[in-house]
Amino acid sequence: MRIVALLLLLLAVPTFAQDVCDIAMQPAATLLVPYFEVELGRPITQARTTVFTIVNVSQSPQIANVTLWTNLDHPLLNFPVFLTGYDVQALNVYDILVGGLIAPTLGTSNATTPGSRSLANSANPKFLLSAQESCSRTSMPLTIPPSLLGDVRNGFEKGRVTGCGDHAVAIPASNGLTIGYITIDVVSTCLLLSPIDPGYYWDQLLHDNVLTGDWALISPNPVTGNYAAGVPMVHLRAMPAETTLPFTFYDRLSGRRDRRQPLPSTFAARYIEGGAFETELVIWREGMSGAPRNCSELETNETVFAEVVRLDERENPTVQTHVSSLPVVASVRTAADIFPPLTNDVGGWMYVNLNNGGSPAYGVAPGVDLISDSSSVRGRRQSQAWMMSRMKAEGRYSTGIEVTAMGNGCTPAPPSPAMQTVGAQIRPIAPTPSDDSCDIALLPAATLLLPRFEVDVDAPPNVAATTLFTVTNTTNAPRIARATVWTDWSYPLLTFDIYLTGYDVQAINLRDVLVDGRLPATGSAVSPRGVRSFGEIGGCESLPASLPPAAREDVTRALRMGLTGSCGTTRIGGTHLKAAGYVTIDLVSTCSAKAPGTHDELAFDNVLTGDYQYVDPNPATGNQAYGSPLVHIRAVSGQTAADLPHTFYERLTGHRRDRRQPLPAAFAARYIQGGSAGFLTDFVIWMDGTTGSSASCRDFAKNSAMPYIENVRFDERENPTTWSPSIIVPLPPEYHHPKLAATTRVRTSDSLFPLLESGDVAGWMYINLARLDQQAGPSQGWVVTTMHAEGRYAVAFDATSLGNGCAPLRPKSDAQNPIGPH
Repeated sequence: MRIVALLLLLLAVPTFAQDVCDIAMQPAATLLVPYFEVELGRPITQARTTVFTIVNVSQSPQIANVTLWTNLDHPLLNFPVFLTGYDVQALNVYDILVGGLIAPTLGTSNATTPGSRSLANSANPKFLLSAQESCSRTSMPLTIPPSLLGDVRNGFEKGRVTGCGDHAVAIPASNGLTIGYITIDVVSTCLLLSPIDPGYYWDQLLHDNVLTGDWALISPNPVTGNYAAGVPMVHLRAMPAETTLPFTFYDRLSGRRDRRQPLPSTFAARYIEGGAFETELVIWREGMSGAPRNCSELETNETVFAEVVRLDERENPTVQTHVSSLPVVASVRTAADIFPPLTNDVGGWMYVNLNNGGSPAYGVAPGVDLISDSSSVRGRRQSQAWMMSRMKAEGRYSTGIEVTAMGNGCTPAPPSPAMQTVGAQIRPIAPTPSDDSCDIALLPAATLLLPRFEVDVDAPPNVAATTLFTVTNTTNAPRIARATVWTDWSYPLLTFDIYLTGYDVQAINLRDVLVDGRLPATGSAVSPRGVRSFGEIGGCESLPASLPPAAREDVTRALRMGLTGSCGTTRIGGTHLKAAGYVTIDLVSTCSAKAPGTHDELAFDNVLTGDYQYVDPNPATGNQAYGSPLVHIRAVSGQTAADLPHTFYERLTGHRRDRRQPLPAAFAARYIQGGSAGFLTDFVIWMDGTTGSSASCRDFAKNSAMPYIENVRFDERENPTTWSPSIIVPLPPEYHHPKLAATTRVRTSDSLFPLLESGDVAGWMYINLARLDQQAGPSQGWVVTTMHAEGRYAVAFDATSLGNGCAPLRPKSDAQNPIGPH
């Protein structure tokens, strides 16, 4: 029975209603760092670099093959990382390429003793017989041999390596920056081939979805940057062998034997460009070379076809249909580099179509002009791509945000150019519908969730912390987005409509709302539409642009002290130094002031996208910013909604009338706590309230301390710690089951979490937000990791969900119920 249980644990089983093509933040078999940069010529205290972290969320040991590729798609270096059960491994590209150092002390071998909840280092039946010896400390050097390191550096810096003669393997480093990208694959042995070797997919590549990870770009030089921007890695799940995919991530190299999800090719990227602001677009594009290959093929990867439509704040479009300034595979360009704006607006969004027809084996031969011969890609598979935006300001603020895809890798991408004149009509930009799914992916949605906001309403504007969020309509038809501000006890306090013309983007600073009473000035009478937008929605001619002073004061009081005039002395929120709560943004069909649960106005088109930023300009307390995408919750078809276990607004609408995807309940969240740099990690945790639409004021106290299953802390050596009753001195009852309000920002050193006792400064936390009382309603949650250091660096990224909202809830972990992916 033990063997059967172990085999079942290791199988990668899709969760209920899992869309095999949606790229979600769930454990995966391949991780992609779409871009890295490093300054090899500076000392480490001043050099820009890229750091990345790999986590094994299963109790079984795993081997991760890390491959560093050039920006022309040549694998220059690969090495194995042995991960014990529940292991975490952080790597710095500067250390690898300057000192040849892969990892300190024991390196990445199987010499590490597994933690008490981990299986033995030989307990993965999918390891090849060679794994035990090839992964030993004597077989896996701590450093890269100098001769190999020299060739690797020549490849990245000069574009030349031994064996390729005069053929370029990379676009040489410029402005001191060496760039490329990284893949991390689950494999069966430490005797590694390269991903361009056909045998790699027969003998070595495994298909267990057990890895998660994140990465960050760090610029420590006050003259050139002094900021950080971090996001999750791209998580590419492996699918069962019988799953039909149009193509796969490694398709051109493996012939679909990799079984990895394909990536999309079309994106919606927000930008701010002008004044103190600059936006960089990090772009990864699939190379055109297949396998086997020779060095001369790599030079064809400089052939680029793309289409960009820039839409400013007033929806004025400017179009470039043949962008030749984007080096293929891994690059970063400012929004102005792609093509200069034609108006004076500083913000807006870009539609970016990176589909060039794929590699020569599947698509366009080098030199084919897609603009004049778009039929040449008809019937051929699309290219794959990924994007991240990095917004910077004043040399101290920086946020990294993944860009919304306009479809997944299985939906047909529009040919380039995507917008063609058909009679008197212009084919619009629009998101591509995807299959109904329980997976929360970064795709246009019908509801957006800001899991927590904080606003300093007392401090002067120049030092006051605030939260901003942005909503974008990705279609040419007008839309209404209803924002609802909730207290941290899930009381709906304030609603206001945001009228969006076609392709509109609206940014809301919550400090403007709470301090000045300013609402976004929208409405069909005051929001002229752009030339590619059409139509109006009746009843939305002029929406309120301000809150009356009494209403503003009441809202602010409720968000700080938990008291509102409509409930008298009955608390409906917690007490905070800053105004705090969360926000939902719903697509609705009419303009009104009704809150969720009290109306039948929800609409079901997945057309909205958005992001948020938290900015603390006070040098004494913050001097930093971080940002992340809003949680994108899609509407599904009525038939699919009927089959869901519950929906996002189930407790308010009943009978799943909202048709919104449910959120998951179990998460893996990484932390860094302590060290010489003073690292701090806060978790933003959102939990669905228990109160229904008919709740009275006194009922909302139930949402102030909702008990959930457990927290388990793993340190860097996989030592697990939990709160459990002591034989000598019993722990107080609150430690038996942790409790949280509907939205909380809590430091990882807080007593809510088990202590970090080993002396390590990093690791990851298992957080199971499943309710103890299932009669209180469905369990839903969201976790965001925010990291801070030295009063100048800050990053935020969503934690990995260990399943989706349709997966069965997990009991408390033990030997029979191990922590791991669903």
